[in-house]
Amino acid sequence: MTQSKDTDPYADPRAFYGSELKRLREGAGLTQEQLGQRVFCSASYIGQFETAVRRPQ
Repeated sequence: MTQSKDTDPYADPRAFYGSELKRLREGAGLTQEQLGQRVFCSASYIGQFETAVRRPQ
């Protein structure tokens, strides 16, 4: 089950979290890969958070 890129961030907490993560990452000038390296996970893992596919633990 994949989420659309146009997911309303206020529709559900995961979408809001993902939207904020992406906004802050881009504001810091980081790619998903660069952020992943800093937090010891893959770029695809970061992308799953940003698209609300995966829930933070």
